[in-house]
Amino acid sequence: MAADGKSRWLTIGTTKTIECTNTTSVTRVFVGSKEAANVSFDNGRLTFDVPDMPEDEYTVVIEDASGTRYGCGLFIVSSEAYVDPGIKETVLWEGSVDINWGDANVNISAETMAAVPVGATIRMEYEMIEAEYHAMRITTPWWGDNPEDQVIAQFDITADTPNPFEFTYTEANKAIVDERGGMLIVGFGYRLTKVVLVEGVAPAETVLWEGSFAVTWGTPFEELKDELINHVQVGSVLRAYVTGEGQGCAATLWWRNLVTGFSDDDQGRGDTPISGDMVLEYTLTDLSIQLLTEQNGFLMVGDGYTLLKVTVE
Repeated sequence: MAADGKSRWLTIGTTKTIECTNTTSVTRVFVGSKEAANVSFDNGRLTFDVPDMPEDEYTVVIEDASGTRYGCGLFIVSSEAYVDPGIKETVLWEGSVDINWGDANVNISAETMAAVPVGATIRMEYEMIEAEYHAMRITTPWWGDNPEDQVIAQFDITADTPNPFEFTYTEANKAIVDERGGMLIVGFGYRLTKVVLVEGVAPAETVLWEGSFAVTWGTPFEELKDELINHVQVGSVLRAYVTGEGQGCAATLWWRNLVTGFSDDDQGRGDTPISGDMVLEYTLTDLSIQLLTEQNGFLMVGDGYTLLKVTVE
């Protein structure tokens, strides 16, 4: 079952779809002690309704057609929608205005727009209303009918128009918005409800564990054995800060390399020689997530070094 943060986030009252390729059938889904409704499974995709239950972490269990049950690890149940840690959203305006040209429009001030960087995405959330026609124009308080006066030139809103409607804020947009006192949203035949600034942000390095743990062949580090899977996805960078004189490796509970899956029994696990202060870095792949799920979790193995910190980015 998919192990990225978004897949393992269950928003109460919504229908959830998860990639689930390690089984041929799913007939029932349990979130903690609650059974989910409207379960379907087709072509590796599991869909079910998230039960109404207290917000917390719960183990999800699936049952196949033969009645055999399988644990799928911990999932977060929340009343809030999942927010991608690589995305920052800032509400520029929120309300409910039936847009009607000069009689009813929305002005986002120059002071508010000053925080919008070139290259960011602006998202417009709206509802269609009964009207003779439906049109949207994004301009400035100066209005004007020439192309150079517009942030987004006027267009008809149809059934094919994306909702939310999004556009990239360009240098030309910023120049006229700064000069002319803000961004004005006009048109006819729709209700504007929210305007959001969407920015990509560099993922932060999150400390998962910090301390001093002497790793030997007989004492692998297993403090994050069950927890790591809840903090990583494909592309996550796992870092182990170490010191000492020895060798070490990020591995599964089967003592297989977390990135390659190799063990000492076949091609050599691939331990890294350690001398002094070092950072061991691992970029996780589809195989890494599969290994964490199928081989019972995460270890730092090896001998002759002290683990000081484990982070993920």
